[in-house]
Amino acid sequence: MRIAIIAWGSLIWCPGSLRIRTRWRCHGPELPLEFSRIAADGRLTLAIDPINGTPCQTYWAESAHSDLDLAKANLQEREKCVTANVHSIEATGDAGDGANNSVHDSIRSWLASKAPITAAVWTGLPSNWHEPAKRNREYSVDDAVAYVRKCMNENGSSHDELKRLKEYICNAPRQTQTAARAKIFRFTGWQQAELSETLFEDT
Repeated sequence: MRIAIIAWGSLIWCPGSLRIRTRWRCHGPELPLEFSRIAADGRLTLAIDPINGTPCQTYWAESAHSDLDLAKANLQEREKCVTANVHSIEATGDAGDGANNSVHDSIRSWLASKAPITAAVWTGLPSNWHEPAKRNREYSVDDAVAYVRKCMNENGSSHDELKRLKEYICNAPRQTQTAARAKIFRFTGWQQAELSETLFEDT
């Protein structure tokens, strides 16, 4: 089995323990993405968000594993998340539990044109904006900007937490353009980071 790892954020510039046999390719499936998740360290991070997300073309690389369970376990190790948040689908249509049906449909359609790739895995961490320990409200782009403003006011430009937040938003690759990212850039004056070309390949 040949397996694609689908990515759109820090997995691209910081793969860590992820085992891949190719560099990243820019023609991954289109998925609804938004900065609607707050990480444990306070970073504003990307999530697949069918309600609030902007359709973005993702990236993909081939896993070094030929066994689907091993590929999922490797991605889980790198992401440090629970098993339920690593999703998968096979070209035959067999899918694991957890992912939104429209997400499965998009990735299944993409796989149909990617032979000899026969399966895909990805991180399915959802938005947690509504959780009491986070923002305790429904997500909005304006509230994402308010969250960034709060971090800037509380932490100052030299604080490590703010540096990590800025790095994640700026380093997200050029294809990952969401409504919140555009508005945060306008508010803060931050700019798109130029990732190393060695991370990517054309084919």
